[in-house]
Amino acid sequence: MVFVVGKTGAGKSKTASYLAGKFGGTLINAAPAWEKSYLHALTSIGSGLGLAASWYSAGAAERDILQSLQAAPRLIIIDEANHFNRATINFLKTVLNLTRCGLVLLTLPHHMARMSSDSREEFPQLLRRSIAIIHIPSITGEEVAANGNSFHGNSAHAGISR
Repeated sequence: MVFVVGKTGAGKSKTASYLAGKFGGTLINAAPAWEKSYLHALTSIGSGLGLAASWYSAGAAERDILQSLQAAPRLIIIDEANHFNRATINFLKTVLNLTRCGLVLLTLPHHMARMSSDSREEFPQLLRRSIAIIHIPSITGEEVAANGNSFHGNSAHAGISR
């Protein structure tokens, strides 16, 4: 798992699109409704993964999503990760524990601090599963492609911290 953190306008969404295209990842955009409805978050994740089910319980959604990811691991890129709630954070920990999927989560710096404060038990556990936190400065579209090298181990220009 990798966190990509940057201010508004830094190019996080362009970076997410670039990564999805370059590595065949699934790009999912979190929404404000995820903060209040865990089932809505799961439905959005399932839909982004191509699952067409209509779930009436979070347990059924979790089971189906995990089975799909176990059968076909992939890179999952979630933009606007600031909309996670505790249950969503716990589910992503489960995805990392039970599948061979990679996660890239993109968010704003102050939202990352808020998630840490609001989810004092869950967020540090998720954070410990990350291999890098990449802080990106404001960049242009052309620079997004150049930053792609950072995901291949060349971290000199990306401001990576561990």
